[in-house]
Amino acid sequence: MEPDLEMLRRRRAEAWRKAVAPYVRDLARSGFPTFVVLAALAALSGYTAFLETVPPDFPITAVGAVVMALLLVRSPLRTHLRPADAVFLMPREHEMERYMKSARRGGYISGSALMLAAWLIYAPLYGQSGAPTGTAALVPALLVLKALNDAGAWRERRMARSAARRLCRLLRAALTLAAVYALFTEPLPAALGFAAAAAALYAAVCRLPAQAPVPVAAAVRRGSADAAAIRAVLPLVHRFAGGRRNAGPATLCGLGRRLDPAQPGEYILDAVYADAHPH
Repeated sequence: MEPDLEMLRRRRAEAWRKAVAPYVRDLARSGFPTFVVLAALAALSGYTAFLETVPPDFPITAVGAVVMALLLVRSPLRTHLRPADAVFLMPREHEMERYMKSARRGGYISGSALMLAAWLIYAPLYGQSGAPTGTAALVPALLVLKALNDAGAWRERRMARSAARRLCRLLRAALTLAAVYALFTEPLPAALGFAAAAAALYAAVCRLPAQAPVPVAAAVRRGSADAAAIRAVLPLVHRFAGGRRNAGPATLCGLGRRLDPAQPGEYILDAVYADAHPH
């Protein structure tokens, strides 16, 4: 067992990238990138035309608030945990915070990048809503909301009872939607005050349920399900790319075996992507 848990996660992340890279190359050599570019150009053309003729009754603020709130609430966590870790890492559960720290940081970076990309797309439409705050001024506030949501999602993952986890998740989603709507409709100081009050309410309510130090077993259970899902998707990618067999060492059948969570003796592909919350 690797003594440095942070190094263990880096090694597993590198193994994941090497295993998936041949399929990404296969997909890049197919016609899929061309299709994506054409679809993006068509969508951009249609969106530009829509911006020139936005109906007066179109709910610009409501649509933007819902989309941004969904991206803020979504807090995936790529743990790269394996089924065997539920046994071998359990005695070191008190050290797993270091392991999870880099995973949480990566989740925040990727989630924030996706949110900012959506914000750049929505910004021209937001500018027509007559909002009191400029688009650039809202970026730091949205990044802070994203960090608060990730912290809340981590707290929910650690909750022992699923009912408490679901309740806090719903509360976080509702408060995030209300905070984003306030940012879009109210002056920035008032909206930030409301967002701070919402964060304090969430912290007060969701501090009460019992929590585990680090949810190793729950993350492993979620990871096994996600590995099976990826095992089902990769054959479709391979078939779409023309069924090439020159993908290198990680061929389709080999990768499929490595992904099988029912084979603990195999090298399980570290594709554990604990989306939102464990079951």
